Amino acid sequence: MTVNHEGAEIAYNEKNNKWCVDSETFGITFESDSLAAAKVRITDSLKKQGEGRFKRFKAWKPGNYYSPGVSGKYQKVEITSIILGGRTQEAWITYPKEGNEKRGQREKVMISRLYADTPENVDVVKQLNKLQEMHSKLEKERETLAGKLKRVEIEG
Repeated sequence: MTVNHEGAEIAYNEKNNKWCVDSETFGITFESDSLAAAKVRITDSLKKQGEGRFKRFKAWKPGNYYSPGVSGKYQKVEITSIILGGRTQEAWITYPKEGNEKRGQREKVMISRLYADTPENVDVVKQLNKLQEMHSKLEKERETLAGKLKRVEIEG
Protein backbone atom coordinates (compact mmCIF):
# COMPACT_ATOMS: atom_id res chain seq x y z
CA MET A 1 0.00 0.00 0.00
CA THR A 2 1.33 3.44 -0.87
CA VAL A 3 0.12 6.94 -0.05
CA ASN A 4 1.24 10.23 -1.57
CA HIS A 5 1.75 13.16 0.78
CA GLU A 6 3.09 16.51 -0.46
CA GLY A 7 4.58 14.73 -3.50
CA ALA A 8 6.48 12.16 -1.41
CA GLU A 9 5.43 8.53 -1.58
CA ILE A 10 4.89 6.70 1.71
CA ALA A 11 4.94 2.91 1.41
CA TYR A 12 3.76 0.46 4.06
CA ASN A 13 6.18 -2.40 4.71
CA GLU A 14 4.23 -5.34 6.11
CA LYS A 15 7.37 -7.26 7.09
CA ASN A 16 8.48 -4.75 9.72
CA ASN A 17 5.14 -2.94 10.23
CA LYS A 18 6.68 0.45 9.27
CA TRP A 19 5.79 3.30 6.95
CA CYS A 20 8.78 4.00 4.68
CA VAL A 21 9.68 7.17 2.78
CA ASP A 22 12.51 7.30 0.28
CA SER A 23 12.16 10.48 -1.74
CA GLU A 24 15.30 11.53 -3.61
CA THR A 25 13.48 14.61 -4.85
CA PHE A 26 13.02 15.99 -1.35
CA GLY A 27 16.08 14.37 0.20
CA ILE A 28 13.91 12.50 2.69
CA THR A 29 14.55 8.87 3.72
CA PHE A 30 13.13 7.41 6.92
CA GLU A 31 10.82 4.86 8.54
CA SER A 32 7.94 5.64 10.87
CA ASP A 33 5.64 3.64 13.14
CA SER A 34 2.49 5.36 11.87
CA LEU A 35 1.23 6.99 8.69
CA ALA A 36 0.30 10.15 10.60
CA ALA A 37 3.84 10.46 12.01
CA ALA A 38 5.32 9.95 8.53
CA LYS A 39 3.12 12.73 7.11
CA VAL A 40 4.13 15.11 9.93
CA ARG A 41 7.81 14.35 9.34
CA ILE A 42 7.48 14.99 5.59
CA THR A 43 5.66 18.28 6.17
CA ASP A 44 8.25 19.40 8.73
CA SER A 45 11.11 18.46 6.42
CA LEU A 46 9.56 20.38 3.52
CA LYS A 47 9.05 23.46 5.71
CA LYS A 48 12.75 23.37 6.60
CA GLN A 49 13.68 23.13 2.91
CA GLY A 50 11.55 26.19 2.16
CA GLU A 51 12.16 27.72 -1.26
CA GLY A 52 14.54 24.93 -2.27
CA ARG A 53 11.54 22.63 -2.65
CA PHE A 54 10.68 21.25 -6.07
CA LYS A 55 7.94 23.26 -7.76
CA ARG A 56 5.40 21.27 -9.74
CA PHE A 57 4.79 22.30 -13.34
CA LYS A 58 2.65 21.35 -16.32
CA ALA A 59 3.81 19.43 -19.40
CA TRP A 60 2.35 17.59 -22.37
CA LYS A 61 2.48 13.79 -22.59
CA PRO A 62 1.66 12.02 -25.84
CA GLY A 63 -0.88 9.25 -25.78
CA ASN A 64 -0.57 5.93 -27.53
CA TYR A 65 -0.84 6.66 -31.27
CA TYR A 66 -2.46 3.31 -31.92
CA SER A 67 -5.14 3.74 -29.26
CA PRO A 68 -8.40 5.23 -30.47
CA GLY A 69 -10.09 8.01 -28.59
CA VAL A 70 -8.79 10.02 -25.66
CA SER A 71 -5.89 7.68 -24.81
CA GLY A 72 -4.29 8.47 -28.17
CA LYS A 73 -4.27 12.22 -27.65
CA TYR A 74 -1.66 14.44 -26.05
CA GLN A 75 -2.70 15.23 -22.50
CA LYS A 76 -1.63 17.97 -20.14
CA VAL A 77 -0.09 16.45 -17.02
CA GLU A 78 1.57 17.82 -13.91
CA ILE A 79 5.16 16.88 -13.13
CA THR A 80 5.19 16.30 -9.38
CA SER A 81 8.81 15.21 -8.94
CA ILE A 82 11.99 14.40 -10.83
CA ILE A 83 13.98 11.22 -10.20
CA LEU A 84 17.69 11.90 -10.25
CA GLY A 85 20.64 9.53 -10.33
CA GLY A 86 19.29 6.74 -12.50
CA ARG A 87 20.41 5.61 -15.93
CA THR A 88 17.48 7.47 -17.46
CA GLN A 89 15.92 10.72 -16.34
CA GLU A 90 12.41 10.09 -15.11
CA ALA A 91 9.58 12.06 -13.57
CA TRP A 92 6.45 11.30 -11.60
CA ILE A 93 3.38 12.83 -13.24
CA THR A 94 -0.28 13.09 -12.36
CA TYR A 95 -3.12 13.20 -14.83
CA PRO A 96 -5.97 15.70 -14.48
CA LYS A 97 -8.88 14.50 -12.36
CA GLU A 98 -11.31 15.04 -15.27
CA GLY A 99 -11.32 14.63 -19.02
CA ASN A 100 -9.31 11.44 -19.43
CA GLU A 101 -9.29 7.74 -18.63
CA LYS A 102 -6.51 8.03 -16.03
CA ARG A 103 -8.34 10.45 -13.74
CA GLY A 104 -5.87 11.68 -11.13
CA GLN A 105 -3.58 8.66 -11.49
CA ARG A 106 0.18 8.89 -11.01
CA GLU A 107 2.70 7.45 -13.42
CA LYS A 108 6.46 7.36 -13.73
CA VAL A 109 7.63 8.33 -17.23
CA MET A 110 10.87 9.10 -19.01
CA ILE A 111 11.42 12.85 -19.25
CA SER A 112 12.14 12.45 -22.97
CA ARG A 113 8.42 11.63 -23.40
CA LEU A 114 7.29 14.97 -21.95
CA TYR A 115 6.97 18.27 -23.77
CA ALA A 116 7.01 21.82 -22.41
CA ASP A 117 3.74 23.64 -21.84
CA THR A 118 4.46 26.63 -24.07
CA PRO A 119 2.07 28.61 -26.30
CA GLU A 120 3.86 27.23 -29.39
CA ASN A 121 3.51 23.66 -28.16
CA VAL A 122 -0.18 24.20 -27.31
CA ASP A 123 -0.84 25.07 -30.96
CA VAL A 124 1.07 22.00 -32.18
CA VAL A 125 -0.71 19.75 -29.65
CA LYS A 126 -4.10 21.00 -30.89
CA GLN A 127 -3.12 20.04 -34.44
CA LEU A 128 -1.76 16.65 -33.34
CA ASN A 129 -4.91 15.89 -31.33
CA LYS A 130 -7.06 16.83 -34.32
CA LEU A 131 -5.05 14.44 -36.49
CA GLN A 132 -5.49 11.74 -33.83
CA GLU A 133 -9.26 12.23 -33.95
CA MET A 134 -9.15 11.85 -37.73
CA HIS A 135 -7.00 8.73 -37.36
CA SER A 136 -9.48 7.24 -34.87
CA LYS A 137 -12.42 7.88 -37.22
CA LEU A 138 -10.57 6.35 -40.17
CA GLU A 139 -9.55 3.33 -38.10
CA LYS A 140 -13.18 2.73 -37.03
CA GLU A 141 -14.30 3.06 -40.66
CA ARG A 142 -11.57 0.61 -41.75
CA GLU A 143 -12.66 -1.91 -39.10
CA THR A 144 -16.30 -1.59 -40.21
CA LEU A 145 -15.41 -2.18 -43.84
CA ALA A 146 -13.07 -5.07 -42.99
CA GLY A 147 -15.94 -6.67 -41.07
CA LYS A 148 -17.99 -6.78 -44.29
CA LEU A 149 -15.41 -8.92 -46.11
CA LYS A 150 -16.46 -12.46 -46.91
CA ARG A 151 -14.05 -15.07 -45.62
CA VAL A 152 -12.74 -17.94 -47.68
CA GLU A 153 -14.84 -21.05 -47.23
CA ILE A 154 -13.39 -24.49 -47.79
CA GLU A 155 -15.80 -27.28 -48.58
CA GLY A 156 -15.11 -30.74 -47.79
